[in-house]
Amino acid sequence: MAERLCNMDGKKAAVPDGEDRLSALPEDVLLLLLSFLPSLDAVQTCVLATRWRNLWKSVPSLRISSVYSPDFVNSLFRYRDRTPLQECVIFVDDRVMGESHRDAEQ
Repeated sequence: MAERLCNMDGKKAAVPDGEDRLSALPEDVLLLLLSFLPSLDAVQTCVLATRWRNLWKSVPSLRISSVYSPDFVNSLFRYRDRTPLQECVIFVDDRVMGESHRDAEQ
């Protein structure tokens, strides 16, 4: 089996035949991984491969930044699947909205 070397954070790792191990994971695991990404990054994974094209639509957690355009946020909610949303975190000026609100009350 031929091996290819990939540079990952300055370290070299062997990847057999250039195999894509991440895409080989079950869909629920991929959705969990995508749920940790900022929503814009999760949506951008749709260009990785055909299998990834619609995964972002079923991510159970959204991480929205105040720097996102209103058009992007509207589209994010409009084109999402009806997957139950477990979490929606809104970052305002690099802080979680709930934290900003608590600070304002003190």
